[in-house]
Amino acid sequence: MGGTSVASAPILVATDDTFLTDTLGEILENESIYSTTSNDLVSIGREVDQLLPRALLLDSRFMKDVTPIVCRHLRKKRSRNELPIIVITSPENVTARVQAFENGADDCITAPGDLREVAARILAKVRNEGPEPRGQLHAGPIELDLDRWTARISGEETTLTKKEFLLLETLIESRGRTLSREYLLRNVWSLSEPVETRTIDVHIARLRRKLGPAGRYILTVRNVGFRLDLVPDWIAEHPPSRPN
Repeated sequence: MGGTSVASAPILVATDDTFLTDTLGEILENESIYSTTSNDLVSIGREVDQLLPRALLLDSRFMKDVTPIVCRHLRKKRSRNELPIIVITSPENVTARVQAFENGADDCITAPGDLREVAARILAKVRNEGPEPRGQLHAGPIELDLDRWTARISGEETTLTKKEFLLLETLIESRGRTLSREYLLRNVWSLSEPVETRTIDVHIARLRRKLGPAGRYILTVRNVGFRLDLVPDWIAEHPPSRPN
């Protein structure tokens, strides 16, 4: 799974206002500005997941009904809930600004206006409210770099999908504790309601295959869920014989 460094990550602008994005690009000439005319939750979520932007600028003039939904969705996502979100509204639309803040936006800017102020406020959010470095997680031969979104097994990098990475991260953070399927659906898949699905079992099976021999540390607890344990019961009961 490839990562994007904080320094090189773009600022994503969801708008149909090309003057806005072109002008911001000129003002922020040393920053990477990426614009999208997507105006639905799925498309914007996909852009966020692929680009891992430093900030998201949502133009509610262009996507009035979707903006609160996007804000709320990203705030619930474990991997992106610290993404700075700035919402653009028209000066007279107080309701849009209130809804944006209520659903998790960090800042609201009225437009049309002085785009130099817009640029300054974007940079203030990027520099002051960007996510803190998260470091690494280790479990035996497994190493996760939480900032670069990379995984290594015994020093060798392995490619994980985003859900596989989040699933493994959750298991490592709760090492030794059994996590129910409901817990994993809620914390990895952001599903608050119980559903009948084999999604977790399928992802666990794929994750075990990608981890190779280290996959045996992920244990299935029948009728409950899964646990990552560096000393599984079967190893503790039958330790390997030592060479003479």
